Amino acid sequence: MELQVRTSIDQDIKDGHLVIIDGMSSGNEMYAFFEEAFLKASKHGIQGLRVLGDMAWVLRKNMSAAELSEFEVRYNNGLGHRFPVVSLCQYDARVFSGTAILSALKSHDDTFRYPLSHFLGV
Repeated sequence: MELQVRTSIDQDIKDGHLVIIDGMSSGNEMYAFFEEAFLKASKHGIQGLRVLGDMAWVLRKNMSAAELSEFEVRYNNGLGHRFPVVSLCQYDARVFSGTAILSALKSHDDTFRYPLSHFLGV
């Protein structure tokens, strides 16, 4: 399989190969956005999706920690298993509390080769 080199980010955005958003106002809206985007990509024959999320959008949208956790679990258990997607959620430890980051880790129980409880002693 030959690796494709992308020569123009602007063209990729125009062609819909790269989508950049600033987050939605709720977890439900964000989930609906991803579901629609993944369905559209699947209909166009795209067989591999990548999502990179700087989770600071949650803070800018004033989303509660509980709503974020609910979104993460729903995404992971729903879209994350329904579509050929690799997702990476970035949590900046300078702006998120340790509790929020721990909650994020718990919501992605299949992130590691071993169960998260193996690392946390839970």
